[in-house]
Formats: sequence, C-alpha cells, structure tokens
Amino acid sequence: MSSTRIFLALSSTIFSVSALNKWQQYVYTDCTIKEREGQAGAYVSQTKEYLVFGGMVLNPDAYLNDLYSINLSTLKCVQLFANAPLNSRGYSGYAFDSKKSFLYIHSGWTGGGNLSYQTGIIIFL
Repeated sequence: MSSTRIFLALSSTIFSVSALNKWQQYVYTDCTIKEREGQAGAYVSQTKEYLVFGGMVLNPDAYLNDLYSINLSTLKCVQLFANAPLNSRGYSGYAFDSKKSFLYIHSGWTGGGNLSYQTGIIIFL
C-alpha cells in the first residue's frame, strides 16, 4: 500500500488523505497567513512540513509571492519570505524535489488576465 498523501489547505486548516482513504485534519493557529486561493503547496516528507507559496487574496484582488512553512508535527507556521524572488502569482504549477530540497514554481496568473511564464526554484538548505 502506498504512503502517498494528498494535502488540501483551507484557511487555517490543512486536510490530509492517505492511501487508506482516511482524512486527518491539522489546525494551526499561530500564523498570520492570509486566506487565499490558487496558492501552490507542497509537502516535504523529510521535515513533515507543508509549504504554501503565493496565490490570490480577494478584496482587494491581489496576487502574492510570499512563502510559508507549516510544520504538521508541531502545527507551527512560519513565514519564510514576505516577498520571494519570484513574480507574484496564483494558480502555478509546482513540485518539491526532496533529493535536492528544491521547490519548483512554474508559470501562473499574475492578474489582469496576464500569465507569467517565469519559472523559479526556491532552495532549502
């Protein structure tokens, strides 16, 4: 049986579903992360962290380029970058390379109907 997990972030709650179709809820409270949609998210199995990059907030509409780490063991949330060195965007493609500790962010909407083709790599050392 695979140990793959799928994560879904909603406001201050992260839900995880395992290959056994069992849901687990994680609620973190010590974080100032804004509610958003279209964010990129990746699970880092070595550190049991969920990374959240960018996305869009409503009222007023704004795209973000911040990066947060949420430790799913301690439920501690930390802002890693207020302004990451990538264009603000939402609805990006993303992947985490656990061997290289790279978070890849590709493309995404930047607002006003514009699409960013910028690809970025955030390296965790």
